[in-house]
Amino acid sequence: MSGTPKRGRPAKPHRTSWGAHINGLRRRKDGRWVIIATGKTFAEPDERRAVARFRRWEVEQQGETVADVNAPLEAFQSAAGLAAAREAGAEIYGHTDGRYSVGTEVSEPVLWAWLREQLISRPEYVAEQTGIPEVARLADLPKPEPSPTLAAIGQLYHDKAQVKRKQRRQMQLFWNHFREWLAEHNVETLRQLTPSRVAEYGDHIRATEDSLKYVKNRFTSIRGVINFSRKRGLHAADVRHALDCCAVLTAPRGGVRREPHPIDREHLEALVAHVEAPRMQAFLLCMLNLCMYPSEALNLDWGEIDLTKKTVVTDRSKTHIVRVGVLWDRTVTALKEIRPSNAGSKQPVFLSKLGRRWSEKTANVQFRALRQKAGVPTKVKAEDLRDGAYTAAVEAGVELTQAKLLAGHSTGIPDHYAQRRPTMVADAVKAIEEAYFG
Repeated sequence: MSGTPKRGRPAKPHRTSWGAHINGLRRRKDGRWVIIATGKTFAEPDERRAVARFRRWEVEQQGETVADVNAPLEAFQSAAGLAAAREAGAEIYGHTDGRYSVGTEVSEPVLWAWLREQLISRPEYVAEQTGIPEVARLADLPKPEPSPTLAAIGQLYHDKAQVKRKQRRQMQLFWNHFREWLAEHNVETLRQLTPSRVAEYGDHIRATEDSLKYVKNRFTSIRGVINFSRKRGLHAADVRHALDCCAVLTAPRGGVRREPHPIDREHLEALVAHVEAPRMQAFLLCMLNLCMYPSEALNLDWGEIDLTKKTVVTDRSKTHIVRVGVLWDRTVTALKEIRPSNAGSKQPVFLSKLGRRWSEKTANVQFRALRQKAGVPTKVKAEDLRDGAYTAAVEAGVELTQAKLLAGHSTGIPDHYAQRRPTMVADAVKAIEEAYFG
């Protein structure tokens, strides 16, 4: 028989275009298909239809008959056909549109074989009959790509995100905790995330953390790390799925809201009178002059300060909004005293004794020591200098936009315009100086 392989030659199964091996079927060079067990050949230009036909043949060899389910709707419309079907013992089903169908008993393997054939050979028909239009596009669907791991998502943010070192470190800390907690629940990729599992993590954090602000920052950081991949044009579908799951990460409402506590003038004067270290003096003046929290002042680099023009152009790491300022003469003098002769634009303004950026923890320890030395009450905090600056600017009646620009709040003014005009906050800066030194 022409289709029978030569003696001694192993039957080589057909490998489909989608990578499956079809044992028992092969394709000849002339395009015809050969059923290896029988040597029979048949012509079918469509590879999927040919495979479906072979699968149907395999089922029939097991003694089953694959019923053509569509045939009864067309073959038994006449009275004679219906009578013949009844005599054969078939069960007749009538339809409101005047058609009839015949019920037959088929085994489950036969039914699945028939359904598989229909999906491969007539996807449009199956889509129409089931009301699922996506079925007709199965052959056009791209091959699924593996979902990115949570570890890879975190590493991408660590390597590519253009953020300051402190923010990178904090977000990496939050992300690693999130990833490790999910790993304990066998979740390793974005696609494995579910809203219920993320909700469990949110409940865990809300139950173990007392600080409302800390919980909110943690949840925002997790969503930020995930969304960074989308900004890089990667894993759009999986990122969208993960962000939808993380929509349940909401900070609890309520909690204690920190009320502004502006520093009194007498307390500031006491601190300035007792400060000895030039670095601490510059630190105090920058917080008050530029309306900054301690962490914001410590993040300043020399490239953001122009001592000749007495201006500062930076951004607030919390909101990434450009903020500008005008320096007092006393602040310029204090900064010149601590500026190294070889200071680079990326070098931190406030350095530790080891030559690294001065940490907020160390700065607060030294502030508390100065506070005790000056006899200032313990209720006075370093962040009170920012509260005092903002309050003084607002109470002086300066334009609110100036106070917001100085403090790093959103104003609607384009960043590039604010960067070119740092002197627009001069009135607010002058009001603060008059309130505490005038």
